Amino acid sequence: FMCLVCESTITATTSREHESSTMHIFHQKLQSGTSTAPKANLHLTETNAGYRILSKLGWTQDTGLGPSHKQGRLEPIKTVFKQDRTGLGAVKQVPRAAVASASSNDTEKFLTRKQLERLKERERRK
Repeated sequence: FMCLVCESTITATTSREHESSTMHIFHQKLQSGTSTAPKANLHLTETNAGYRILSKLGWTQDTGLGPSHKQGRLEPIKTVFKQDRTGLGAVKQVPRAAVASASSNDTEKFLTRKQLERLKERERRK
């Protein structure tokens, strides 16, 4: 589809996703010449728990959050799904290579403490 605001052909996303993108919002601000953010294409239903709580506190969808005359952020911060599933500050461990022909002494190097204790227990029983 052709976005008239951005003056470009968009193929990677749907029109709804594009209209809430940073690029589209930037071009809207540029064309309007205002410093206020355009209304985001986001909608919370009245059944949403967060919507109900904020509404009771006086919030409306046209205003931002924050103490300074409700001029806070109008759209949520975009998130990125974490693919690697490791925690913050974790060091990625390199998997140990398997040895094709290893003696019993070599295999002990690759065992955990419990596995090593079990192996020694089995050898004592023989």
